[in-house]
Amino acid sequence: MRLPSTPYYHLAQITIECQSPLSIKGDESDPTLDNTLIRDAADNPIIPATSITGVLSHLYKETHGEDAQKKVFGFAKDKDSAISSLNINFGYVLNAEQQPQKGAIHSLSENNDSLLDYLRQLTPVIRDQVKLNEYGTAEDKAKFDRTAVPKGTRFQFEMGLAAQEPDNQTWQNLLGLLSHPKFRLGGLTHRGFGQIKVTEIKQTTLDFTNKDDFKKWQNYRQSQDWQDLQPAPETNSKTPSAHKFHTLKLKAEDFWRVGAGSTPLGEYDKIPDALPYTEDTINWEKSPTDPQRVVTIPATGIKGALRHRTLFHLRRLEQDYDGTTIQEDNPCIIQIFGTAADEQKNSQIELPNDKQPGIGGLIINDLYLEQHSTPKMMMHNKIDRFTGGVINGALFSEELLYEDTLNLEFYFDPNRLQGLDDKAQDAFIAALEDLANGRLPLGAGSSKGHGYFQAEKAELKTLIAQFQAACQ
Repeated sequence: MRLPSTPYYHLAQITIECQSPLSIKGDESDPTLDNTLIRDAADNPIIPATSITGVLSHLYKETHGEDAQKKVFGFAKDKDSAISSLNINFGYVLNAEQQPQKGAIHSLSENNDSLLDYLRQLTPVIRDQVKLNEYGTAEDKAKFDRTAVPKGTRFQFEMGLAAQEPDNQTWQNLLGLLSHPKFRLGGLTHRGFGQIKVTEIKQTTLDFTNKDDFKKWQNYRQSQDWQDLQPAPETNSKTPSAHKFHTLKLKAEDFWRVGAGSTPLGEYDKIPDALPYTEDTINWEKSPTDPQRVVTIPATGIKGALRHRTLFHLRRLEQDYDGTTIQEDNPCIIQIFGTAADEQKNSQIELPNDKQPGIGGLIINDLYLEQHSTPKMMMHNKIDRFTGGVINGALFSEELLYEDTLNLEFYFDPNRLQGLDDKAQDAFIAALEDLANGRLPLGAGSSKGHGYFQAEKAELKTLIAQFQAACQ
């Protein structure tokens, strides 16, 4: 908000690129989908300004304190209130020529832009979500799909900060939060969705007491195009370890496959019955108008396995061998992995240290393998012991990958993991050790020897130390 008392205005045009699918629910319904994407009048996907502002406000409060957050974002409480000094507009999708599609202002190539045509589809990317019970089947009401825009989609939004005097420190703090690991947009952010990276920031500072600056501002508002914005300088300060993703490299011991895909990686006379999961991605270095199918390991495929094994080890440490005391909704398990909001409400869970319900302290990123091993088709069958022939319907083929390396990225949120119970820490560490030492498989076919991985002991030791530091 620009007032006579705040004549200075920091302005930035920020371009971001999705590093995983981005899903923000729209108001329109569809009988075939569990959710649709929010779009503008031309059916282009958009990011509401409230989504960006809400995440920034939460992170600013967490990193700089409530008083600083109120000063920047404003507040309303009873009769006492203050307006926000920060202004953020919608995130507009970029077309193939990297032009933002701002409402009625479209590029000349709009009607011949295959990237926009692809993003205007009802489901550019659709990913199934499911929670399995102890019998290996879906829990009641826990099977649904999520529509999203793909990895590589780019958006541009504008951010401005009004100030009484040039406030470079607050401005840099805000821009810095755009690269924070927890700056994730949309839904399912703790399941791998919503990860973004900043590709470009152009900025300037205006003094509205200066007639030339005021005229520039008027012209910009009319044309929505400002040629005088300058690239933001790169900061030389190192990101603290607590605000970084930490990598664990897993080397497959043998064959492996995660998920159930629909597109084969190799060429076959007959398409295998079971395929690795792949997903469309947009690659700006190659051709943004030609989405590429890439092998994808959803974060849920890793997080679910770790959660189940952590619960096992916690029961072992507590000597709860029949599982009557330590349940899935144990507060320590939720503190690490989180839980659904309805489960939190129904079970009346009380989390330690007044943590926000439903949100865990572990974030794992989706993994995309643009380079992978040559796929291999493997046949399977089941023999009838009486006839010696194949049982009807039990002959099938499977496409597998071999001895690839997965670079898993973990983020341990110190704000949520602080004060975690010692036994819960030991249980999670034991689960990580199982994963890194070939005792916890990922994906399908573990009973056939598939999906087992090994990691370097030094890397595992470093990852464990980082987790323990977040819990202090």
